[in-house]
Amino acid sequence: MDSLTQNAPDQQSEQRIALLTAKVAELSEANRSLVNTQMLVEAMLDNIPDRIYFKDAQSRFVKISKALAKRLGLSNPDDAVGKTDFDFHPPEKAREFYEDEQRIIKTGESLINKVEKHVRKSGEVAWSSTTKVPLRSRDGTVVGIVTNN
Repeated sequence: MDSLTQNAPDQQSEQRIALLTAKVAELSEANRSLVNTQMLVEAMLDNIPDRIYFKDAQSRFVKISKALAKRLGLSNPDDAVGKTDFDFHPPEKAREFYEDEQRIIKTGESLINKVEKHVRKSGEVAWSSTTKVPLRSRDGTVVGIVTNN
């Protein structure tokens, strides 16, 4: 009887160890996948000449490309994090951007190929085609936007 009662806890311990080992392997693979995805996103944001950015539901920058950082006069894209267009553009232009973004966040409908006029600090006029799409959580809730122009 003693050997039976001693084997039962040993078998339970072995099962727990096996489950934990499997969970650690699963989490390690998920971590490798996330690291790879982060590397790809960083490569895109660092090398593509398009101005790409992600914003949260309050229209604050979360992540921007090097091309956009350069356009905004920033040496480091991370310097834009937490800021809004009101920190970089004249109030009327920032208000236009904000209203477009908030409409996307409220409706979940994308803004595709909007032609926008930009007057640079030098006075030079530039035009861009802007696409803004909702950024959704896994449950479908709009949590921000991603933009390419």
